[in-house]
Amino acid sequence: MTVLGKRRPDIIFRHFDPVDAAPVAEMVKKNVSGEEWQRQMTIEWVKRIKADSLHHAPVVLDGQTRQSFIEEACRLAELSDYKIILFHCEDAVRDARVIARGHPELANSKMANWARHLRKWALNRGDAVIDTTALTMQEAADELQRQMSAS
Repeated sequence: MTVLGKRRPDIIFRHFDPVDAAPVAEMVKKNVSGEEWQRQMTIEWVKRIKADSLHHAPVVLDGQTRQSFIEEACRLAELSDYKIILFHCEDAVRDARVIARGHPELANSKMANWARHLRKWALNRGDAVIDTTALTMQEAADELQRQMSAS
């Protein structure tokens, strides 16, 4: 959310996916599934955020992970003041966006299914869901800021 980051320098933004995506071969070597790797990295990110950033400012962690992994990571780090906000959009829009970002391999039915699961879990849990299908980056940043301000 670089748009919001420019407008809100008082918030620290961290990005989960680009830093910690492990090659499949490494996961196999360590005998962990993609799901377990995601869980471990979520726990590690929350630990890092608590140690390095939370004493300075609020933090937004941008990434795709199960909500239950976020809860577990926050519990282990003894953090109770957090909010899960899901960004969602229609499949065709997501496909066009990932292709435009140079990742056509992410425009597939597996990713569409994953997005549906995340949305279903978020709605069942009562987490905030921001549908970005028809939003500009500026509008999505405005909505994130609104959600972050809501109790």
